Amino acid sequence: MCTAHCLDLLLEDIGKLTWTSNVIVEARGVVKFITNHHKSLAIHRQHCQLELLKPGETRFASQFIMLQRIHNCKDALQETAVDSEFKKWLSCSRNAVMGKTEKVLNDSFWQSVAEIVALSEPIVSLLRLVDGMVPCVGKIYWKMYEIDAGLLNSSLTETKKNEIRVIVNKRWKMLHNDLHSAGFVLDPEYRLFLRIQIVSSA
Repeated sequence: MCTAHCLDLLLEDIGKLTWTSNVIVEARGVVKFITNHHKSLAIHRQHCQLELLKPGETRFASQFIMLQRIHNCKDALQETAVDSEFKKWLSCSRNAVMGKTEKVLNDSFWQSVAEIVALSEPIVSLLRLVDGMVPCVGKIYWKMYEIDAGLLNSSLTETKKNEIRVIVNKRWKMLHNDLHSAGFVLDPEYRLFLRIQIVSSA
């Protein structure tokens, strides 16, 4: 099975968890609200040079890329929400949904966004790698190992760690084959690591 497809399925599995899906829906609501109104978008652009990204329809990875961008725009979104011009427009707008902007002032929301961004970034990064033109078969084995090791050292609760690790291992078993192992052993980037492992185990 295509590695990129398996990684996208991995992100989809993570995105279906209750504690991640709720945050994704809330973040999507914020992005939609800001970008769907000319006035709110114009005010946001006064505070931020980065554009908010709307998730695409074909790949679930785009949901996490949207989260990464909204995380990068955190300060600007909060400045937008307290901007006097924005609040004046909001109070006069029949289309305004206060909850969409109040969410960006909620510390709990941003903590959840940061958690999900931290766990998804290495997966999205690997997806970009396998989608590129550079040969990378040997790197997949190590990158998947790093994803699992990163979860062990993350600040997630034990329950959340175990949930994600089960999903990661399930998708790894689906996409893994002997070529990944052989490629890892032969990849010049990892030869020093392999030598250290051999020496330390001798």
